[in-house]
Amino acid sequence: MKPFLKIDKRVQELNDSEAFVYMIIVYSIFKKKQVNRKYLADCLQVKSLDYITEILLSIEKAGLISRKLTFNNASVDGYINVKMNFTLHYNNWFPVEIGFLASDATPRTKGFALRYRSLAFDDTLNVEYTKYKIAELLNISRPTLNKNLTLLNAHSLMDYFIKFNETIELDANKMKELKELSIKADKESKLGKQINWFLNKKIYTHKNANKVYNMIISGTLDAQTYKQVNEASNSRYSFGN
Repeated sequence: MKPFLKIDKRVQELNDSEAFVYMIIVYSIFKKKQVNRKYLADCLQVKSLDYITEILLSIEKAGLISRKLTFNNASVDGYINVKMNFTLHYNNWFPVEIGFLASDATPRTKGFALRYRSLAFDDTLNVEYTKYKIAELLNISRPTLNKNLTLLNAHSLMDYFIKFNETIELDANKMKELKELSIKADKESKLGKQINWFLNKKIYTHKNANKVYNMIISGTLDAQTYKQVNEASNSRYSFGN
């Protein structure tokens, strides 16, 4: 499994900005990196340090973190250096690939994605609420929900949400062969189209990845198997419309 961050499901109780800052704190602890309000403000793309203070208080109030401040009096240089040491408090969490952070989506869109993911069932990654209920749970309007869902899908953020125990079932040698074959094969041929589908849909993460791989290479992938696997893949990464 790729490296991932543990995000507590209570992130749902935060707003989008707070959820994003919470994720940055989780990441900083993962990387054993010291952060301050200025760093968090830069990540969120805001200037007000007081706003960051308000956000940290909200995250603490939700029970996700606690802080310990360390004051270093650098009297020679004429300033007091304040360091924040965070402790994470988990209840029920879900994993998010670290690559999520590198997405070109805005910080608030990423925060929304985390909050939306908190509503999903872990075994399917599907959010099985109506839009009305989702908007109510996230404390946003329906138009705002629709806008955020559009942005979430536009940036493929759902691809970074993984199942517990999710593993790449296709072995490394087969994966290497498939990628090499994808370059050599005619893109418009049956083989080329099936390889492209297998890679783009991330079928290699499915439990029956080796079976589907063998059927593609042998030219025996039938329409029914393709349909079943394709529907499972769409369900797995779809967060609704």
